[in-house]
Amino acid sequence: MTYVIPQALADAVSSLENLGTQIESANIVASLPTTGILPAAADEVSAAITSLFNAHGGGYQQLAAHAQVFHQQFTQRLAASAASYVGTEVVNAEQVLWNKVGQLEQPFLPLITQLESNFTYVSPPLVAPPLPSVTNSTVALLMGGTNFPVLPTHYVNQIMSAYITPNFDGAMGTAIYTPEQLWPLTPALGNLTLGQSIAQGVPLLNAAINTELGQGNKVVVWGTSQSSTVLTNEIRNLIAAGSPNTNQLSFILTGDPNNPNGRPLRKIPRSVRAGTRCAVERRYAARFAVPHHDLHQPTRRRGQLPAIPVQRGL
Repeated sequence: MTYVIPQALADAVSSLENLGTQIESANIVASLPTTGILPAAADEVSAAITSLFNAHGGGYQQLAAHAQVFHQQFTQRLAASAASYVGTEVVNAEQVLWNKVGQLEQPFLPLITQLESNFTYVSPPLVAPPLPSVTNSTVALLMGGTNFPVLPTHYVNQIMSAYITPNFDGAMGTAIYTPEQLWPLTPALGNLTLGQSIAQGVPLLNAAINTELGQGNKVVVWGTSQSSTVLTNEIRNLIAAGSPNTNQLSFILTGDPNNPNGRPLRKIPRSVRAGTRCAVERRYAARFAVPHHDLHQPTRRRGQLPAIPVQRGL
């Protein structure tokens, strides 16, 4: 059985391309000396010999042009064959991988089926709670973390007391809906993965922000855990759009996975994390509550917010 190394094909294509360039350059250099020869003397013999040499030179240039076309076609076909071979190998490798994954997960399928049968699935709310009907005020939009698509009232009150009121006097707080799902850990909410949940949350947040801005309100957005990542992506979208409404928007991120204070998440390179602080770059008033998403911290009692001072970010 013959094995083909993709890199060897790529190297061969590159070598042929370089060779073709060198030959083309040599033909150009040789063109004038071999087709523009002047007679050595004014006699008929010299003229005839010169004509013969020039004719041979012209014939060579014609053959060289044909050879160049052939060389280009051959190189292109070799490159196409290499790409086709690599594509076929990738498809085959993916199929082998999926087959192996399927074999590995077979013993767990009955367990997953049993676990799913023990849950009562409830469709998540599809409509966000109504936003406050106020104008020319400050409105705080509060998002929950994973498993909290809409914050309960007691959470809203705690957040307003700990984070919003001390920094934005007179602000009105309201919970907004974002999916906050993390399948398979949140089966009661639906089957969205973390990435899918965040992707759906960003436009929902953006719509809520634009609604309040349209009513002349200043907007403070508070996010925690998964919704901090939703807020991170919204900030990036705003910056990409030219950083509009910098005087009307403020952000508070707590439990932000992109800016961990804990030892385990700190080991993840910043190039892998989203890095909210760098993304803001002084364009917006942003605050980061630290520490949180600190996996070595003791687990807090359910329903208890961390008593963490708000620090001004970039």
